[in-house]
Amino acid sequence: MTRARPLPRMAFAVVACAAVLLAGAGAALAARAEVPADVRAADALAAAPASRERDRALLAWARRAPLADLLYVLRRPAAELATVEAALVTAALAQAPPSRAALRARLEARLALADPKRAPRALGPRLAAAPVLAPRASGFRLGLLLPDSGAYVGYARAVRMGVEAALADANSVSLRPVEIRAWGTGDEEPARAAAAADSAGREAGVAIGPLLSVPAFAAAAALRVLGIPLVSPTATDESIGESGPAVFQIGPSGARRAAALAAEVLAPGRKVAMLVDGDLADGPFARGFAEAARAAGAVIVWRGTYAAGHPDHRPQARQIQARAPDVLFWDGEPRDGAAVLRALAREQVRVQVVGGEGLSPAHQHADARPLLEGARWVAEDWAVPEGVQGRLDSLAATLGEERAGSLYVRGYYAGRFVASAVLRGAHDPAEIAADLAARRDTLPVAARRGFLDGAAEGARLPVWVVERGR
Repeated sequence: MTRARPLPRMAFAVVACAAVLLAGAGAALAARAEVPADVRAADALAAAPASRERDRALLAWARRAPLADLLYVLRRPAAELATVEAALVTAALAQAPPSRAALRARLEARLALADPKRAPRALGPRLAAAPVLAPRASGFRLGLLLPDSGAYVGYARAVRMGVEAALADANSVSLRPVEIRAWGTGDEEPARAAAAADSAGREAGVAIGPLLSVPAFAAAAALRVLGIPLVSPTATDESIGESGPAVFQIGPSGARRAAALAAEVLAPGRKVAMLVDGDLADGPFARGFAEAARAAGAVIVWRGTYAAGHPDHRPQARQIQARAPDVLFWDGEPRDGAAVLRALAREQVRVQVVGGEGLSPAHQHADARPLLEGARWVAEDWAVPEGVQGRLDSLAATLGEERAGSLYVRGYYAGRFVASAVLRGAHDPAEIAADLAARRDTLPVAARRGFLDGAAEGARLPVWVVERGR
């Protein structure tokens, strides 16, 4: 695992100077009691030490500020806003339309928390009937739930770089940049993930992570209680998307990969055989290909399974030959793929072999690659446009990696989906969840599991043909 390079002393000096200048700008505004000209100036002023002059200037700004600007400044914690928090919440409530019911409920709960005396008496029964457990959660803050110790730290760094790249794109065209804050999940321990999610959900309007499936389930449960959406970038258990209506996945799903492959190789009337590792027979990829075959009008003439590591596949090859299929779908470990291909060659079975990355020449020994000629396989991960890939590659190079792999790409699309939701005006956790729900995969089985439509954000799913061993 590549170690992070420490920042040079000059970099620390630049960061320190920037922090001093930013704090100084807010303090200077407060001292002069100038009304901020825009949201950036108002935000700098809100970060300055509380004073009567600061609050007076912020209140004057709030009277003419649009709702989005008020919500952006309100992302700041109560300790910074201090005595002006309740007044800013009141100003935001005055502008929030009835159609944004979730946002209004959160603002009302925050007002009751910030200044119970100012909150209308009617709020009490409403909040008791429908409590808002995270009144200060802001859609302008993204929580990262990633490992901060142990074997997965390097993976977390790659995902975070991808997220940061996506947010940099969105923030470059917005006066209200989404900020990132990370909460550590230890070595991807479920208990730590749940605790991190509980803390993040009280401040962040949406969370991304964790990396592994079991801690992702723990985080999803904690965030569901708080009403905060979760985007899972890398969990391999697809059922994570069924753990709550606001749990989403980057994917691609097995069903989406199967559909992409089927679109390349199937047509009405084509005969299909399926040979799959027994542990994967009911998996989303194999199941998705069978469903795609039926939808395409193809006919499944034979299905079989085998135990992983079994060396002799000649009996299955003979059964396949007897059915004379046009296409053989295979899924399993690469070493088993080589054994299947050798058995097909020995039995002189002529069929187009298709499947997943187990058929990639990169995963096969040199002596097995000639057997792959003409095989088609679908990638396991989204591919990004060349310009984005180049930027991610540059980030990976800072960690000594030649190319940005799937972790960078999945982090990038997780950040992109969240950032684009905020840019479209989703500023409350419930609004972000609704925006993400509207952008789920068009395949019903993938949508039910919360998979997002990567193609809508420029991603593609390559299907490769093996030619001359490549």
